[in-house]
Amino acid sequence: MWKVIVLGCGPSLGVPVIGCKCSVCMSNIKFNKRLRSSLYLQYNHEVSILIDSGCDIRFQLLRANITKLDAVILTHPHSDHIAGIDNLRVFAYQNGYSLDVYANVETVNYITKNYSYLFERNLLNAIKIDDYGTVNIKGKEITTFQQNHGDINSLGIRIKNFVYSNDVREFPRKSYQFLSKIDVWMLDCLQVIATDAHAGLNEVMQWNKQFMPKKIYLTNMNHTIDYYGIQQMLSRNIALAYDGLEFYI
Repeated sequence: MWKVIVLGCGPSLGVPVIGCKCSVCMSNIKFNKRLRSSLYLQYNHEVSILIDSGCDIRFQLLRANITKLDAVILTHPHSDHIAGIDNLRVFAYQNGYSLDVYANVETVNYITKNYSYLFERNLLNAIKIDDYGTVNIKGKEITTFQQNHGDINSLGIRIKNFVYSNDVREFPRKSYQFLSKIDVWMLDCLQVIATDAHAGLNEVMQWNKQFMPKKIYLTNMNHTIDYYGIQQMLSRNIALAYDGLEFYI
């Protein structure tokens, strides 16, 4: 059984936003405090996988008491998903060998150019994967599929009947096959109204009706999303994620 820990469910600016005096940013409710989006998955204490490594990752790993990683999957090359990868070299020091980092060709090209020292020193090992493919990490299969994220594509991730769809505006029809029979779906919802690169509540409601997942957790939420205010607007099977949320799949 996989254990899932939501290390962060916030957007590129995080919540609260520096200098903002809105009600969410000024809130004392812990569910309205969101670090950059990242996910940790652990299979029976045997396999540990990190999805995305933004600039908050050091604090996130310490807060969750995560001391072991077998691999990292990066969904796309935006800074709020990769800017913390320098922190991951500690796992190479501890393990005595390089840490595998899986990403599509665009993301691999970006990180090997901009963080070249990590790869030249064999601290990290970049492995290119297809937008539509399967990754085998210590005997566990992870499926990837393409998502539209404005002017670039991001990777959706499926493990058994769990799907992670962060930073997505729409799905290519070819990806629909990966969106059926979902038990738990973590799904991008930046704000109520969609942007060019991110889904909003209308898209979430549409996909909920179209693909009929058993459970949806919203992620990547900005400071216009108040935890309790938005929760009461949602269908019974839809909930807002929060930093530190844990569940099993």
